[in-house]
Amino acid sequence: MALFEHHNWIGGRWLAAEGERCFERSETRAAAEGLDHRWPESSADDVRVAIEAAASAAQRWASATREVRWRRLEELAQALVRTLDAHELGRELGLNSTEYGAHLAEHELRLFEALEMHREGPASVGVFAFGAHWSDGPAGLLARLAPRLLAGECGVLVADARAPQAAHALAAALESSTLGDGVLNVLHGETREAREALLATPGLAGVRWKGTQIELEALLERLGPRATPTWELWLCANRSLIVCERDNPSEAAERVAEQAFSRAATLSGQHPGQVARVLCHQRIYSRLCEELRSRLPADAEAQAPCRALDDDLEHHVLSLWSLGVDEGATPVFGAPPTARERGRAQGVGGIVLVNVDPAGALARASRPAPVLSLVRVASDEEGRELRTRVDLGPRWR
Repeated sequence: MALFEHHNWIGGRWLAAEGERCFERSETRAAAEGLDHRWPESSADDVRVAIEAAASAAQRWASATREVRWRRLEELAQALVRTLDAHELGRELGLNSTEYGAHLAEHELRLFEALEMHREGPASVGVFAFGAHWSDGPAGLLARLAPRLLAGECGVLVADARAPQAAHALAAALESSTLGDGVLNVLHGETREAREALLATPGLAGVRWKGTQIELEALLERLGPRATPTWELWLCANRSLIVCERDNPSEAAERVAEQAFSRAATLSGQHPGQVARVLCHQRIYSRLCEELRSRLPADAEAQAPCRALDDDLEHHVLSLWSLGVDEGATPVFGAPPTARERGRAQGVGGIVLVNVDPAGALARASRPAPVLSLVRVASDEEGRELRTRVDLGPRWR
């Protein structure tokens, strides 16, 4: 592997992290998946260099017409899509090429839609910071970056250490692009030091970050009131699915299984927006439970989950299991990994608990995880009202 693949992309060059610091992925996972496990660990100095590179390019990039910026970004998007490797990107998430192809198609569509949607708009000059998230993939990242880049701003992208190949693929496409040096810079190894350096940077045009509720609340706490208006915080949350009185229980069970545990669509329940709660009308509740009981043991995707993307996912799943049992829920499928199984690369299997208390903490758990709660409601209207109360929505500030 070429050395630059272990470097940051700053100011149009591949640069080693300050002091050539690097972080290592799990040795077990790297060996099992054949993944590169050494990546740059960026410091406050690396953040400073990247910010300076973006600031140096800002006036030149903003002085180009919006049509010129649009054409250059479209060329970058086309080059990125041509060079994406579904095998390498999918392997990083525990998916095969066919499974990851569904993500590629969705993200590519989103990218070109974003370019068209923001082809016109107000101009802006400045530097923004952007926190990558593994769920976006390379094309999804560029789709989220496009509005600010089209407006004339330059950026610093901080890669997600759980899946650094996505940001690296974008950086590799930037190497041959016509955007210009410093318009978009890519840093690896999101450390607290690097994040704090970004937070302390005065005069940023804006910052976009994606994470769980706990992660975003911690960011807001450190930000304070001075910078909040410049930040857009996007919540990685799960959601509820309503099964109505007139729904077919068999069809509903198939839909629930796919939207809660499928490998390609939800990465075995870890993808933001995956179904975590089923709010089912009481008249068909028992039949839905029985359909799931019979379907899931034969469901290959529920039985062969993707690997855990978060180091603490197994502990989180065990906490949800214990919480549900303490609140009176009944486990009917799956179980948390035993102490002997924890830390292995095979991932965390799906879990289903029934008779979940609608007023309990389990029904309000928002972090994506392969745990499905079945909640009984008296009417379809009650289900809709409960969904409004417990779902945090796709965007959170």
